[in-house]
Amino acid sequence: MSVPARTLPARKPRRAPAVPSRRPAPQRKATPSRRSRSRHHVGFAILAGTILTLMVIGIVTLNALLAQASFRLQALETRITGLSERRLTLELEVARLSSPGRIAEWASVHGMELPEQVHLLRVGEARGSGE
Repeated sequence: MSVPARTLPARKPRRAPAVPSRRPAPQRKATPSRRSRSRHHVGFAILAGTILTLMVIGIVTLNALLAQASFRLQALETRITGLSERRLTLELEVARLSSPGRIAEWASVHGMELPEQVHLLRVGEARGSGE
């Protein structure tokens, strides 16, 4: 004897393929779980905070360097002014001390006199030549 054949379920009729529209249908992406979303937000927050902190530290450092350079510049300008005044004072003193009248007066006080006879020596003349 033979075993009766099993019956297969009835097939659903196939639909005709749909005419493609001009725009493709948007594809849904699998949404990440809440846990992975929050990790991305925390990671982004840490990265943004680090970058922001480094930028603030950089700006503060640059401002400190600028202020320090400004103070140095001001100190140098003050020193230049003082040295310029000192230079003028020394030039006046040099002019006063090198005046011929003061030198003549100092020489007479210290017992110096002008010679009666002055011998002029010329450079380049031959010595002892009888010509």
